[in-house]
Amino acid sequence: GTITLAISGTPRGNWPRLLPRIGVVMQLPKRLDQVQWLGLGPNETYADSKQAGRFGLWQSTVDAMATPYVRPQEFGNHTETHWAALQNAGGAGVLVQGDPTIDFGAQRYATAEIDAAMHTTDLVADEYISLHVDWKQHGLGTASCGQAVLPQYELETQPFAYRFALRPIASNDESLTVLGAESI
Repeated sequence: GTITLAISGTPRGNWPRLLPRIGVVMQLPKRLDQVQWLGLGPNETYADSKQAGRFGLWQSTVDAMATPYVRPQEFGNHTETHWAALQNAGGAGVLVQGDPTIDFGAQRYATAEIDAAMHTTDLVADEYISLHVDWKQHGLGTASCGQAVLPQYELETQPFAYRFALRPIASNDESLTVLGAESI
């Protein structure tokens, strides 16, 4: 069946003014490497870097969603996503539906490993896929070698609330076709 998650938080204590992201990360079996989503694509999109993204129904693999930056860093986010499905080669998997939208990304590396790596060759695939389902992410850029993030794209520490639903997908489930057709 479907599980709906309602996640909220209110910061208490000393927090930094800005956060990189607010969301959850789940570990999925590595065989769920086929990805479909309804939202912006086909390449990664962020709140302040989505002008080249087009709304549509997209398909990829977890590996193809990776961006091989010279120095590993956050990659593969898709903002304004209505739903995302991660499936195995036979079509079974999990569906994540935003209420109304989410940011999502799927990768074979834990965030801590990406942060610690100096080069892409330092990255070693985990035994699972990390699925990020975020309320929001901080915009791109650090001002270290370019522009700083514009204020409207900063993710300030603040109370938040968001919802999304999870449900299993059977190998013979045709509901993704219906979800895509109804939403476009």
